[in-house]
Amino acid sequence: MEIVTRQYKVYEFKELSEDAQEKAIEELYDINADYDWWDCTEEDAKIIGLDITEFDLNRNTIKGKFLIDAKDIADDIVESHGKLCKTHQIAKRYLEQIALLGEDENSELTPEDLDEEFEFELLAEYLSILRDEYEYITSREGIVETIENNEYRFTSDGSLFR
Repeated sequence: MEIVTRQYKVYEFKELSEDAQEKAIEELYDINADYDWWDCTEEDAKIIGLDITEFDLNRNTIKGKFLIDAKDIADDIVESHGKLCKTHQIAKRYLEQIALLGEDENSELTPEDLDEEFEFELLAEYLSILRDEYEYITSREGIVETIENNEYRFTSDGSLFR
């Protein structure tokens, strides 16, 4: 039995030519999206009491429901999400509207109307968060970051060394 030894010259991504880098990116275009990449965002929503039941970035749709009282969700968001975060701004506005509603006896709005609007706005913001996340993980920058962080190696033409 003859033992054959082969040697290969492999390269880090940054060592590849521009064309080889482009080939590597094309080959690994779905490296960050071939799993349930949305889990962390859905879990973040669930922590505050919002259950995202489905979403479709291509159709720009999202569905979900509050798991607890809307006011409790808003209070939690205001406490735990930073002031610059859009979810914080949405929750703060909702709490202000609820407070004003209690003072305005002539308002045609009901607390349920405000709850529905809050849920709609919060779901819309989470759809935006999911879209931004997807756009990043499928971007050139996101793909290169994964390649470099995982120290992938390539042949000179940009093919993944396996």
